[in-house]
Amino acid sequence: MSFWKNATVVAAGAFAANDRANDIMVRWASGAVSLYPGVDAAGTHTEIQLAH
Repeated sequence: MSFWKNATVVAAGAFAANDRANDIMVRWASGAVSLYPGVDAAGTHTEIQLAH
């Protein structure tokens, strides 16, 4: 099973300190909000929890 099924809102854009639109922000069903900066073909790499 994919944990992405618990994502309620997903937005892509430039949310990190650079101007590259390769970041993903997610609000989860639990209410938590996560930022995945620098997403590329290899994956999401790092999750930064913004709200728990």
